[in-house]
Amino acid sequence: MPQEIGHSGGPLCHKESVMANKRTILVQGLSLNAVNVGGLASLGFSGAFKTVPGRADGALGIQEVSRHGQSVDFNMSCADVTNVNALLAAVKADTTFYVKESGLATWHKYILPNTTAWIVLNRMSLLLSGSADGQLDLSGKVSFVDGSKTLADALTLTDAFETDPTIVHPIRLGYPNAVSFNPGSTIAPLHTQKVSLTLTRPVKESTGDNDISEVVDALEWDLLDVNWTFVDASETNGSHIAASLLAASYGFMTVPCVQLGGQTPAKTLTVNNVLWTGMEQREGKDHTEFTMKGQAGWRSAAGVDYKMNAATKLFGFA
Repeated sequence: MPQEIGHSGGPLCHKESVMANKRTILVQGLSLNAVNVGGLASLGFSGAFKTVPGRADGALGIQEVSRHGQSVDFNMSCADVTNVNALLAAVKADTTFYVKESGLATWHKYILPNTTAWIVLNRMSLLLSGSADGQLDLSGKVSFVDGSKTLADALTLTDAFETDPTIVHPIRLGYPNAVSFNPGSTIAPLHTQKVSLTLTRPVKESTGDNDISEVVDALEWDLLDVNWTFVDASETNGSHIAASLLAASYGFMTVPCVQLGGQTPAKTLTVNNVLWTGMEQREGKDHTEFTMKGQAGWRSAAGVDYKMNAATKLFGFA
């Protein structure tokens, strides 16, 4: 029987162990609170306990530490910008996603069942630019239904799952153009570089008695922050067009966007009840850049109550 030969040329005393491949890759098929997400780039969970250390005891220092109230953060990034209102308005429901098992044709299937926990969203960032397709980032916190459960109970895993996830293709939007603002008459700077929206809301995290995880309650959404960058230095009313925007009163912003790959139709983002609160002018060897900074509230001076996902949206695509 032939001998096994080692690296040095001599016989092996024992066989080298081979480590199994337990990696996963390529996250797909996210359904966030039962709303399908297209063009998913990444998602993540981050958990941490509150800690209660004992007092330092002379030369011995702190000897004991206890923990309670596990708080779990959630984040995701995708290209599904036109789905933003449905995602933010979604109610308590299951969250599901899949991750490919490395070297295999099967998947890890994860479910966050709403009977145990669900995701409360509290931050949104949306970017439309001339250099990439639209990007939507969402963040939130996991709210546990039962304070005795942790992420180990809530995020259930089925490995070797053989059914491929359904791929949801988003409407990919790029290079916003012909952007305008109307406070009563249209102001339309040329050469928009990017438009971004940011929205947050406070949450209350609570842990009671001997609970080891937290319940999360969301309060009302804050003001919508709006940024608009363009390189149109046109003279208007004795100054530049950015100064005219800053001088304007409340109005609505219209952001037409082209679908990538020649797909049709184009989509238009409308942001209502915008008031410009700041402006930056940046001069250099490149084109002069102007950035408008504004905010939009949920109720207009005329008494219109804007909603997240209704006919009177504060912002949304059509």
